[in-house]
Amino acid sequence: MQQANRQEVLELLKLKTTTIKSIAKRCGVSLKTVYNVKATVTDSKNLKHRKGAGRPMKMAKHNKIFLAAKLRKNLRVSVRSIASEFQVTQGLDISSESIRRTIKSMGLSKKVPIRGPGITPRMRKYVSIGPSNTGYSLAQDSIHG
Repeated sequence: MQQANRQEVLELLKLKTTTIKSIAKRCGVSLKTVYNVKATVTDSKNLKHRKGAGRPMKMAKHNKIFLAAKLRKNLRVSVRSIASEFQVTQGLDISSESIRRTIKSMGLSKKVPIRGPGITPRMRKYVSIGPSNTGYSLAQDSIHG
């Protein structure tokens, strides 16, 4: 539901002059929505999103920043050594699998390019590699020449 509808329901609830059915009809929302807004306001005094149930994440934002800095220094560092460093420096028992998933979500992969594609001087005449290309493409002059 849109925030504007929630605000309108809240204002009408504060007035206490109309029934819940009439508020729902006037705002164009269901009765359940009006009751939910009423419960939310009585519990927390505002309409902000409440945190849901479930296990909290171990990799907080400052931990991800620490991990990114560690990877910037050395891309070839192992995930197990990072996990043990989290244990020693920050007292967090984070599994290496959690760290691997976090690294993957940050857009990094474990594959480090060692060298570029093997192009011989003879192939260089016919093949051009550009930033927009994902692989090899034939140059225009080689097709007609």
